[in-house]
Amino acid sequence: MRTTDDDGLGIIEVIVAMLLFGILAVAMVPPILLALQVTAKTTTIASAQEVAQERVEQARVAAALCADFRIFIAGEPADDYTDTRGARYSLTESFQVPGLTVAETEADTSWCKDESDPDAATVLVTYRVEVTSLDTDNPDVADVSTMIAVPGLG
Repeated sequence: MRTTDDDGLGIIEVIVAMLLFGILAVAMVPPILLALQVTAKTTTIASAQEVAQERVEQARVAAALCADFRIFIAGEPADDYTDTRGARYSLTESFQVPGLTVAETEADTSWCKDESDPDAATVLVTYRVEVTSLDTDNPDVADVSTMIAVPGLG
């Protein structure tokens, strides 16, 4: 004998539920993709700033003595840096002594005197590091400029 009780879900209810779930899933895809893109860009910028800051710290350590700073200036930074995600960065740097152009500062280091020279003084050198991404559409990601006190400048 048949009862009129409706036990369970019918095929129509299941199809409607799947359709609603599909619509919600499709609506969530663009915000998730946008969040992933923003996160990747932010991580790239943070990594580039970290590379620039590391180079600035290396310059500050080298600036303890004018002779060490001269060696630091003469040395070229690595061709490119790679972060833990595999993103690659290129680094360019420039130095400027007050009263000289950037080109004069980098071409001739005679402004760096022996610290024992009585005419030697501590001077602030402008040091600029630019980091560009080699893997993204927007290559300019970090630009750091600082003043470094270097003893022994004349």
